[in-house]
Amino acid sequence: MTKVLLVSGRGIQRTVADCCAQDFEDCILDAARATLFLAEEGKPAPTGDYDLVIVVGLNFRKMATTYRLAGMPQGRHTVAYVFGGYGSHTTRYRDPVKRLLNPRYRAMTKLDKVYVGIPDAVEKIQKDLALPVSFLPMAADVLGVQAQPFETQKDRPVSVAGFGRLHSGISAAICDRLNRPGSEHLYLNNSVGGNTEPSDKPRYRATFWHTLRKTQISLAFDHFFANEKNTAEHSYVGPRWFESLAAGTVIAGVAPEYESRKSLLDWEDATIDLSADPETAADEIDALLADPERLHRASRLNLINMNRRHDWRHRLAEIYSDLGLTMDAPFKVSLDLLARRADQIAAGAEAAEPAKTEEEDSFIS
Repeated sequence: MTKVLLVSGRGIQRTVADCCAQDFEDCILDAARATLFLAEEGKPAPTGDYDLVIVVGLNFRKMATTYRLAGMPQGRHTVAYVFGGYGSHTTRYRDPVKRLLNPRYRAMTKLDKVYVGIPDAVEKIQKDLALPVSFLPMAADVLGVQAQPFETQKDRPVSVAGFGRLHSGISAAICDRLNRPGSEHLYLNNSVGGNTEPSDKPRYRATFWHTLRKTQISLAFDHFFANEKNTAEHSYVGPRWFESLAAGTVIAGVAPEYESRKSLLDWEDATIDLSADPETAADEIDALLADPERLHRASRLNLINMNRRHDWRHRLAEIYSDLGLTMDAPFKVSLDLLARRADQIAAGAEAAEPAKTEEEDSFIS
């Protein structure tokens, strides 16, 4: 049996954006049957003979803080996953004095390896931290979302949804076009910022996912395109893509330009490009909403590819392979369920509750 300890900061990292990290953690708990430890001040993690100790964070600061508060437990392999692996976040650690005095850096020296969700800065981060660093794409809890492909407008009454980083001009034009008296369509714009702390995070997240499950088109834009504050550093496939695709929505916007996008979003209509001109983009949205056949086909392809390739369990399997760890039966069962969901969607069958084998029933409650 492969023993896994998950060091989690969900008790202290409570913002909207932290939900992405918690989704990955939930998949680790499900697939690896990991022991969960909630990092708190003055409460060290349990000792044990762990094959893998893993800590997840949105950025290096949050990841290292969580690991440090847990007492920096170590296993046969001790790794971290960082969503926002921005090169600018590790520049400070080039200074030997800052390395010596910074408790978060000292915590990171106890790690064997760091996986990051942004490809461009891997070499720089590796040099700054003096640690092995690998690119591991982001993903979503596709199995947990349990989305069905778009079939009818009744199933998905929200025509277009926008959340996170948006192009304000395009968003405004779509809102003006769809949300007017007499319109049969609805544009929902979730303007809650990533640093917002909802009063009830579980219910906020449940509402987020159900909104996407009820949405036909989701907007997503490359960081350099929707960059009005001039803060973009890298172009990459981030959570907006994986979350929208996992819910079976059809993505319209501007896809990232970097090379890895070609392998991650390589199926037809994974992103339907919109014009940079807001009014033209609104016209293009109108045309998409008037083409249900294209929306149905794209929704189905999105869910097939997400189940087969872009669930967080697939990413955890890559970590296991990289470290030479053995997947136990529950892990294999979850991957089998994803494969069967993809096959059933491809065949046009119901996929929300795929029939379980006797072996699956023994592991999944």
